[in-house]
Amino acid sequence: MENKEILNAAAISQFVYKKENQLPLVYTNPDGIILEKIKYFDVDDTEAVVYHDHDNSTLYVAFRGTSSLMDVLTDINFGCSQFYGLKAHKGFVKAYKKISSSIMDTVRRSIDDEKLNTDKVIFCGHSLGGALANLAFYHAVSSYSSIFRDANVTCKLVTYGSPKVFNARQMNSVVSDIFLTHAVRLTHGDDIVTTLPKYSKFMKNVFGIEYIHIGEHLSVGEDPDGDDAFSEHSLKTYIKALSENMII
Repeated sequence: MENKEILNAAAISQFVYKKENQLPLVYTNPDGIILEKIKYFDVDDTEAVVYHDHDNSTLYVAFRGTSSLMDVLTDINFGCSQFYGLKAHKGFVKAYKKISSSIMDTVRRSIDDEKLNTDKVIFCGHSLGGALANLAFYHAVSSYSSIFRDANVTCKLVTYGSPKVFNARQMNSVVSDIFLTHAVRLTHGDDIVTTLPKYSKFMKNVFGIEYIHIGEHLSVGEDPDGDDAFSEHSLKTYIKALSENMII
C-alpha cells in the first residue's frame, strides 16, 4: 500500500469522528489531491463515511471508532460469532452487521458508476473502527470477489490501533495470505487497544477462543512522553507519527 493512501485513510478515519454536519464535503490533502464525500452512515450508533479520490480512482470507506477508550474496554468480550466461514469477535460482528448491507451497496454502486471510475477500494478505521474495517474487508473479498474481479477493482485494508478481530482456530492460509498482501495494520508504541482481547489460556483450551491479528504489521514509533496506558492510542498521535516518518 502506498504511503499517500495510508495518510489519506488516516485523515478520513479522523473525519468520521465528527458529526455528519461537520464533515467536509471536499477534503484537499497536503499534496493538493481532492477527495469528495460520497455518503455518511449512522445505523444504531454504528457510523461510517465514504470519500472518493477522483485523481487516483480510489474509494475510501472509513468506520468510526469509539469516543472513549473505556467503551473499548467495556465492549471487549470473549464471545465469537460465525462470519463468512471464519469466527470473529461477536460484539464487532454485531456492530458491523447493522451497517454491512448499506456499505456494500454503496461500494457496488460506486464501482458501477462510470463517472467515479473506481479501480481501488480501501477500508479503514481507528480503534473499534479498525475492527469493523477488518470485517468489511473480509466480507468484500469473501462474498463480492467476482464483482471486484470483473470490474478490475483492488480491495485493500488499513487500520490504526485496531483490536484483534478473528479467532485463530478457523483461520486458514488462504485468508492469511489475502490479508498479508492487501492489508496493513498500524500500531504506535504500547497502544494497549492493539493487545485486546487479551490472550487467555483457559478460553483457548476450554472454548477454543484465541483472537489474533492478521495482515502486514507496521509500527509507526512511540511517544516518549507517554505516561499512561492509553496515551499512544489517539488517532492524532498516529497521524503525527505518520506525517513525520513517511515520505510521500
